[in-house]
Amino acid sequence: MENVPTDMRELRTARSILFLAASLAVLAWFYFFDPAKADAFLPCPFRLATGWSCPGCGTQRAVHLFLHGEIFAGLRSNP
Repeated sequence: MENVPTDMRELRTARSILFLAASLAVLAWFYFFDPAKADAFLPCPFRLATGWSCPGCGTQRAVHLFLHGEIFAGLRSNP
């Protein structure tokens, strides 16, 4: 990394910090809002069209449950 200009390193550091902040914001959103109950999420177009739960919806429910320490419930939420 000695050949990388300082501006490039600063840009890489800024991108890393931005990515970390965005990731923490998304995790906080999933912690405080339950996708199965909250209106804070957009309706699922797949579920609206078919009536079936989609893998993305199950993954959102699983992330919420994982963040609350409910590992086995999270694994069951996405069949």
